[in-house]
Amino acid sequence: MNLKCLCQFRIVIVVFIFGLAIMMYKFSVAFAEEFIYDSHGKRDPFVSVGEGYTGGGFGIGELRLEGVIVDAQGDSYALVNGEIVREGESLEGFLLKKVEKNRAIFDKDGEVVEVVLSQEEEDLKKII
Repeated sequence: MNLKCLCQFRIVIVVFIFGLAIMMYKFSVAFAEEFIYDSHGKRDPFVSVGEGYTGGGFGIGELRLEGVIVDAQGDSYALVNGEIVREGESLEGFLLKKVEKNRAIFDKDGEVVEVVLSQEEEDLKKII
């Protein structure tokens, strides 16, 4: 009789632990939130400096002009989202049409997109 109670007790304990494990898993999955890093326009510190963007493409609001090099002979460049783009080249489907001292003009499927150099970058140029 004592052995029978001990076996039943072990079965109850095993079932209890198994049920508890399932409940903990369901609870953690139900309340888990996917973390998405918001850089607020700054360089993502979780991406190496030399790494380029490897995502599936930019939306119009996701282009960030970080710097420009304007050349009167037409060799102008823009630093956009960490990538160097020359006039006439494309970045994720955005064709760089023109680079000016404080903006870059892109063409995306016939739509003109103007990206302005942020005020922080302009202030930094004054210091340097």
